[in-house]
Amino acid sequence: MIKRNIILFLTLSFFLTTQKAKANDYTLYVNSAGSGTACSSSARCSLQEAMRRANAIVANDTLTINLSAEVYTINTSLVFRNPSNSRVVVNGDRPDNTVIQMQDGLGFRVVLISSNSDVTLSNLRIRGGYLAYSPDMGSLFSQYKGAGISIQTDARLTLNHVWVTDNRSSGSLSNGTGICNEGYLRMDQSVVQNNNSTATTLAGGGILNTGQGSYSPLQRIRYHY
Repeated sequence: MIKRNIILFLTLSFFLTTQKAKANDYTLYVNSAGSGTACSSSARCSLQEAMRRANAIVANDTLTINLSAEVYTINTSLVFRNPSNSRVVVNGDRPDNTVIQMQDGLGFRVVLISSNSDVTLSNLRIRGGYLAYSPDMGSLFSQYKGAGISIQTDARLTLNHVWVTDNRSSGSLSNGTGICNEGYLRMDQSVVQNNNSTATTLAGGGILNTGQGSYSPLQRIRYHY
């Protein structure tokens, strides 16, 4: 009897120590007038608070941000820094009524997907980013490319029904104005349109892809100059 109990205890201990950490799913609700930290459907928070929470999740977690149908004007980039094996999903209503745009006159991209992050954007529009290249920026690729969206090495971004429009870049090396992809990009039923670069060596006014990508299907890439 004593031997049986010892074997059972050892088996249970091994099972507990070899289980993976439990995954947690979180959902946050956002509108442009949101405040506080509740982020619930009845007490929505700001986009900035939701981003703070998104970058605080741990491995194996999934966090979903649901945006109400509004225009969100930001004055600094939305930077996703979630850890490996976690995922952030941002849902809008439709690309024509849920818009994330950079405030006029500021020299920032709209969205940056940092290395190892896994992000999905759905049913929204990204617009109004502006980047200007100058020689003192050096050769760091992602500093001056991707005024709309920049995807760093080993990062993953999925775009579902997303419009990336009306972003601008200037300077001799400012390419990939709409999207610059150094990681992995998947686009479904999305639009990249009306992105403007003044680069003297033009390469990818709409999309500059040095990573991996799949487009199934990409609705249109046009009107880049």
